[in-house]
Amino acid sequence: MTSARERRLLRVGLALFVGTYLVHGMVHVVRATTPMVTVMAGWALLAAAAGVLVAAWRGRPSAMATLVVSALGGGGLASVHLLPIWGPFGEPWDAGVHLVWWMSLFLALFGAVWAASVACYVLRCERTRRQSCTYAPTGSPAG
Repeated sequence: MTSARERRLLRVGLALFVGTYLVHGMVHVVRATTPMVTVMAGWALLAAAAGVLVAAWRGRPSAMATLVVSALGGGGLASVHLLPIWGPFGEPWDAGVHLVWWMSLFLALFGAVWAASVACYVLRCERTRRQSCTYAPTGSPAG
């Protein structure tokens, strides 16, 4: 079970990721040159992240779901924009892209890294708590 502080951290991390990812998605809508398959994959990931966020706000945060969604989002953003053309999803941004678009990309990457870091922290706290409850202390008469 996560503590109130950890639940709050997960909610804030998820909200930051969803918000920055949504801003980056709006840049794609304004730009209007993004391949449709990339747009659909991005909106599907945004819907999944929003679902995890709604679950977290309703009192059921999942650090593992947060980690998966933010890692997929960050990895997807980086591979779509920072790698050369590699398939139907590739849309590398070159020198002709406005600074605002680059800022939206790096904000979304920051949101993904922040959410993943918070999720890893919460998973570590949960693991530490589980281990401290499972094992008897050293030198105890029960051992």
